[in-house]
This record gives sequence, structure tokens and C-alpha cells, in this order.
Amino acid sequence: RCISVCICACCNGPLSALHDLFLYFMMWTLGNLQHCLFVVSLMMVLGPLVVVVGKKQKGKRGGHRGGDEGKSGQRCTICQAMALEALKTWRLAKTAKSGSPYYYIGTGPLEHSKSAEEHVLDAVQKKVCARGSLSNLPNPKGYTLHMPTVQYECDDLLESHGQNVVDALTLGEELSAYCWEAEICGTDDQRLFDFVQEDDDDEL
Repeated sequence: RCISVCICACCNGPLSALHDLFLYFMMWTLGNLQHCLFVVSLMMVLGPLVVVVGKKQKGKRGGHRGGDEGKSGQRCTICQAMALEALKTWRLAKTAKSGSPYYYIGTGPLEHSKSAEEHVLDAVQKKVCARGSLSNLPNPKGYTLHMPTVQYECDDLLESHGQNVVDALTLGEELSAYCWEAEICGTDDQRLFDFVQEDDDDEL
């Protein structure tokens, strides 16, 4: 097409040739401009859709929680044991049974002046974080356990989450889900204990 325009331009004189070349250049420019405008319009339409889809996929991936096993690999197990022991102690400390909250720990009668919250923290310390209790906890992933590390993990969890567990009990929250909500347990971790209250605990 360009050759034919040039041949015609040469036949019709210099001015005509320049005129035809100018028209050809303008047509070529307008054609490219239309193509660019089409691409830009397409990007403006599809761009937000790509962003939305990307966010949805990211959200789905973000739904999988890895949890925090700690150096011992037992933080999820310890957390569940703490939550269960706290729940048991809380129930007994709140009942009207004579003496029931005070001999539960297994270390003699507790002080009557202590609050239910204090009973809970004492029970967790003595019934879960004791070396013998820690060695008897489930080990679902079969880790080789270094007991001083497991002991440290238990003490650390009690210090950093003990009050939160008590607060959850005070507010009547479902304690079986606490370790997942606190991101100590992950999506792949299993529930190791039954938090359902036994019928005998309901009898006053």
C-alpha cells in the first residue's frame, strides 16, 4: 500500500505526493491510536476484576492457620490441657457443693479467701505445668520431647494466656475454641480433649 501511494505521489507531482503521504501517516496514526485506546479501556474494565479475584484467592489461602507449636512442638496440646483444667476448676469453684472446689487440686484444701480466678490459675499451674503432668500429655505428632523446654512452654503459656482464659470463662465464652482463636493451635491440629460437661457436674 505504501509503495502504491508513493508511485501515485510521484506521478501527480511533489505537492500531491506530500499530501498523500501526510494523509497516509494520519490514517496510520489514528489506527494505532484506536488500538491503544481499546487496550487501555480493556485494562480499565478487567483490572479491578483481577484485583478482586486475587484478594479472594488470598483470603482463601489466609483461612489456613499454621498455629504456633513453639520449640517443644507441644504448645497446642498444653494450651488445650490448660483450657480444660481451667474449665473444670471454674465449674467446681462456682458450684454450691460443700468442699468441692477446695479439695479438687489434690494438694489439700484451698484457701477460702481465694477468688475463682485465683483457683483457676493455681489449678493450671499445679495440674498441668507440673513435670509429671506434662510428661503424660498427648503427643499427637510424636515429637521427641525435651522436658525442660516443655516446662518452659507451659509456664510461658500460663503467664501470657492465663488471664485471657480466665476472662473468657468470666464472659461465658466457649473455651474449647480458645487455643485456635489465640492462634496457638492451627487448622491441622486436632482437639485432644472433651470439653463437654459431664452429667455429674450439673448436679448441685
